[in-house]
Amino acid sequence: MARFRHALAALAFAAAAAPAAAEDYVSDSISGWHAGAVCSSSFPAGGVRDALPFIAETQVVPAALGIGFGVEAQSALGDIPNVTVVVTHPAFGGEGSQQQRFNMSISGTALSAFYYRLEEPQEVQTGIWRIEAQANGQVLYGIDFELIAPSPGDGLLRACAQ
Repeated sequence: MARFRHALAALAFAAAAAPAAAEDYVSDSISGWHAGAVCSSSFPAGGVRDALPFIAETQVVPAALGIGFGVEAQSALGDIPNVTVVVTHPAFGGEGSQQQRFNMSISGTALSAFYYRLEEPQEVQTGIWRIEAQANGQVLYGIDFELIAPSPGDGLLRACAQ
């Protein structure tokens, strides 16, 4: 338990020392949300349908294979189908930024999750990554994550057995 508290304290210090990202935005259409890191090994076969347990509620995540990060949100308006999630991130192997788009829905009765997993070596890019959910021409939420270079003994990597 003491090692876990020490890892959390180190993580909190790293988050406090990190440069500020753009301000997170959550619309009134969202009644509750959480952001954090997950281990890729916790993803079930066939994909994620329900929220996974975060290894930490943080928006500062080591850029390493086997780590995932994301947002869990619940709609205040009932179910919202046809949500587009736009992930904006540093270019894989180049300058500038890139975007990827994914489809999902957001439930009005439970948390709906979107996670981005770092599965391929080219995805391991440090910098600001933004996860933005959009529906009917409106932004439901926009949450920034800062991916940082992994450090020896990183608590999140240890939690994922890396």
